[in-house]
Amino acid sequence: MNLDLFIKRNHIFKKRITKSNYNNIYNIIKHDNNSGLYILKKIKFELVYLRTIRQVFKKRRIYKQTPRFNNSRYWTFICPNFILTMKAKNSRMGAGVGSFVRVLQIIRPGKALVITQLYTEKFLIKARKYIMFKLKIHLYLKLQKFLKLKLIV
Repeated sequence: MNLDLFIKRNHIFKKRITKSNYNNIYNIIKHDNNSGLYILKKIKFELVYLRTIRQVFKKRRIYKQTPRFNNSRYWTFICPNFILTMKAKNSRMGAGVGSFVRVLQIIRPGKALVITQLYTEKFLIKARKYIMFKLKIHLYLKLQKFLKLKLIV
């Protein structure tokens, strides 16, 4: 992403916090009808992490008589709302906040990281395990199958 675009837009420094209670995560997503990966603890999600998520959920080929792609889809809801800055190593105090380093989003518990459609349960369990290992974030999986809610923590 172009970092200069985020530096010019001042409104991304606003704190986007909803006033709902995050103590009970399972009550938050109770009325949500989508399968996907949800955040278990508050994290700082850097936009570099999207590369790993795209790598996991990329389109897979189905080889039967002719190679074709399956119709599975996924969505990520990431909009950056925080910029990390850093001063040079030997800079003195009072020289400002420093240069911009990374763009990230602060995500609260219970928010959907990835919403999926037409992915198998076995694939989503493996994807959750891989993303948790690579990115060191805590996720739980919600599977929506025949209007029954199933949570894997």
